[in-house]
Amino acid sequence: MRPNELEPYLGFALDYPVAGDEVRRRLGLVEVTAPGVDATTTIGDLLAPADDASFDSATALYEHLVCNLDERHVGRKFYDDRGGQAASTDGPRDEHNVSF
Repeated sequence: MRPNELEPYLGFALDYPVAGDEVRRRLGLVEVTAPGVDATTTIGDLLAPADDASFDSATALYEHLVCNLDERHVGRKFYDDRGGQAASTDGPRDEHNVSF
């Protein structure tokens, strides 16, 4: 499942409030896919940093999971549609990577 499909899924799959252990038990093997690459992460892996957390709503659980996604789930790295980047950044510069 894609990250943007996760919040509605969590809303109907669980009753809230819910403990992290219950989420891990019921949905731990559900895979979250990274866009454009053959990479997945399970909900159980994303919950690992929350040892004994409890979630009051699907939104709280979704935000926790999304915050633990790795860089493979990030869109275009170093993209900034608001102007050039600072010279000290180690990424591509907007002047060289123009996209229309």
